[in-house]
Amino acid sequence: MPDRDPADAALRARFAALAADEARTAPPFAVPPVGHVARGPWRPLAAAAAVVLLAGAGYAWWMLRPGAAAPYPIDLAAVTWTAPTDFLLETPGIALMRDVPSFTAGAGDAVTDLPMLTDDTVRRTPS
Repeated sequence: MPDRDPADAALRARFAALAADEARTAPPFAVPPVGHVARGPWRPLAAAAAVVLLAGAGYAWWMLRPGAAAPYPIDLAAVTWTAPTDFLLETPGIALMRDVPSFTAGAGDAVTDLPMLTDDTVRRTPS
């Protein structure tokens, strides 16, 4: 059932006029010939990537060549750093984690060799 409203017919006529105007002013789009390869934006990007890769390879070769000295001396023994949260790692009984207990045959009670197990009054609160 087609619409019989005059406003719809006027709207269709205006859209038809707009399409005709656009067809007159739009540039023609030519179909590329067969076998034509379109140049895309990937070629400059590929060239830039190749230049970056070659520069990186050259720099790596220059820095890692045999007999090359470091550009500046590094003394790792002189470098010290303490994290601001290192105090959180100091927990009760940390000596048990850092020291290896000595278990000797015939020495009596080997549990007394462990430092934090014998004197436990520091950690306990009176209850």
